[in-house]
Amino acid sequence: MNPLPFSFLFFSSATSANQTVVVKGCISKSVCDAATSVSVDFGNATCCSGNLCNGAQSVTQSVLFLCCSLLSYFLMH
Repeated sequence: MNPLPFSFLFFSSATSANQTVVVKGCISKSVCDAATSVSVDFGNATCCSGNLCNGAQSVTQSVLFLCCSLLSYFLMH
């Protein structure tokens, strides 16, 4: 099974002169393999694929928190 084009998340960051530069986006597997295998001066490059591979919260968790908050508000008033 071939992965979809641009199905990998790319993330890289570097700090210079007290400023942090972050680069992130969607790339293909071949570019991901090349980016993580080449040593660059920009910083450490990482790639991942799959649901929530970058550590983001799922929408379900956010909606559940919102519903609980609203329920608490209505029960208290």
